[in-house]
Amino acid sequence: MINFEFRRRPIVEQPIEDLHAFLIQTAGVLPADWALSIDEVKAPDIGRNLVAVVELPILNNAVTQASIQYQLRKDTYLRDEALYDDLLLIQVNARDIDVSAICHQVFVPFLDWFSPYRARVTLNPALNRQDWTSICALSRESGLDVNGRDSVFRIYPWFFIDRELCLRSFQREPEELVATEVESGLRIEVHSGGLLFSMNKLLCFDEETLNSIDLRAKQLIGPPIVAIETR
Repeated sequence: MINFEFRRRPIVEQPIEDLHAFLIQTAGVLPADWALSIDEVKAPDIGRNLVAVVELPILNNAVTQASIQYQLRKDTYLRDEALYDDLLLIQVNARDIDVSAICHQVFVPFLDWFSPYRARVTLNPALNRQDWTSICALSRESGLDVNGRDSVFRIYPWFFIDRELCLRSFQREPEELVATEVESGLRIEVHSGGLLFSMNKLLCFDEETLNSIDLRAKQLIGPPIVAIETR
């Protein structure tokens, strides 16, 4: 299973209804075979809840689930933490498909559409669960939102951070971190003012391969302000 995750900082002054209407109006930028069935998209209704969830009917048979979660717009509720992000999630069945081709086709168009501060493609759920223990420990020790709005924990084969997160995590501008490595196929470039990581081709996504990509990317651009040396 491939999981596309796009995280956006909510703005109190931007009502959920306005953002949702804007996204629906601009959905035409998405690839034709990943378009939304606009007539089936329901309006968000947060009611008395803290989160409003809207299912996205994406017209592609490989998609098993897609949704946007909108956070309550209230300054006494929202904090500068990933827990309070607006969130676009797309789950794709990876069986019998070219994973690299799908990532190249889908990641950047949805990135441009949703305008997140952080986005990733996760290919190994077991590795995500394994990372979580270290992320929690580092967050407690540092007092920072590790793997959230303050610092990068793992660099994924397809990954994006905006300028603000780049400055917070690496204390450098995106333009200072651009790199391309032919041997590994890793490309690091400026995109929409932030930093975009991508792979030319990824044939497998076992733990060893993903750890190797993470390590090599950090060797090219330097470690984040909160790092772990055990991998």
